Amino acid sequence: MCIRDRTSTENFIVQSPGQLIANIPGALGFYPTESLVLMGFNKTLGRYTLGPTVRMDIDKIPETMNEVTDTLHHMGCEMLMGFLVTTRPEELIDAVITDLYYHRCLREDMEIVACWHVPQVRTGEEYAIWFGPEVYGTADSPQWRDWVTGRVSSITDAATMTDFVREGKLPDINREESLAPLRDINPHFSINELMALERTAKAAAKDLHGDRGLRAGRDGEGESYALADVPGDADLLLAECAEKSFAEISADWKIITTAATWMSTTCMRDVVMGTCIEHAEAAEKVLLAVAQSMHHTARHNALCIYGAVLIVRKFSMRTGAVLATVLEEDPDHSLAGLMMQAYRSGLHEWLVDSLVEGSDIAREKLIGRASSPVALEL
Repeated sequence: MCIRDRTSTENFIVQSPGQLIANIPGALGFYPTESLVLMGFNKTLGRYTLGPTVRMDIDKIPETMNEVTDTLHHMGCEMLMGFLVTTRPEELIDAVITDLYYHRCLREDMEIVACWHVPQVRTGEEYAIWFGPEVYGTADSPQWRDWVTGRVSSITDAATMTDFVREGKLPDINREESLAPLRDINPHFSINELMALERTAKAAAKDLHGDRGLRAGRDGEGESYALADVPGDADLLLAECAEKSFAEISADWKIITTAATWMSTTCMRDVVMGTCIEHAEAAEKVLLAVAQSMHHTARHNALCIYGAVLIVRKFSMRTGAVLATVLEEDPDHSLAGLMMQAYRSGLHEWLVDSLVEGSDIAREKLIGRASSPVALEL
């Protein structure tokens, strides 16, 4: 389930369904196909404002609708609008719409007030209403004509594209492409080399939790390296990576091994969480590189913090897929489970703040000193 909060659309005034459809790629992070997209609206000072956006597979509407509507209700939505994105023949669309219409009022305080069909989400594509209030059926009325049928507005000018434009990014072509980075394996090393890096990281983590510490610094020389040095080292490494590309970081075995060491145990992960969130731009690259290079604990911990970093970076719509990947591979991963609960409840900022607070507590408990304050840009 992809959930987009409302931070980028606070001043967004809806004038037609074409505008709403144009916002879908930026809201989800990819261009959906064969999907039902629901946009939630929150009522504030007598006006409805665009809130979260969720997507589900067309063929799974009956089995997922309850969970989706519960999630949207917890996020304060009072009204939903649906968009059926499919190229299926009309007779098959009718069956889907009938099923959707049956589920539109699962909650008394929230319903799907209207639904439109669009074959593809692209600028200029024609859309048409499939069900809605009587007033929407007045195609001859200039006031409501665009709510009955029309064309999708410019996607690049959509409000939800603001963060993508700022970062020089584009939404992924489809959902599979959006999931690819979570499944890819670091191409800069062979499988045997990655296994060796993982063994090194595990051994380093074990030594750090013992009485010995490490006999050398991160560069393989210098003074001994103890658990108390981890926060400072994390701060330095992430600062160094700020100007590096993702490819450069992925190809650097020292960076991969060091960051994987932090992610190899729960307590070390917790100690560096706050630093990763503070250096969100660099951490986004480093943590994904670790996730593509490691297995099990280090990979899953890296993905969890990566998901939090995405929220700070204003790409919260991708966090759900990241956490779902962890839970698919390890259903008992406690941090991923807790984060997913908060994420699906729309508590994105609270989630990040809680991780920072937890990191401060971990530092004070394990190292004997609290971290410096972390400045978040949410």
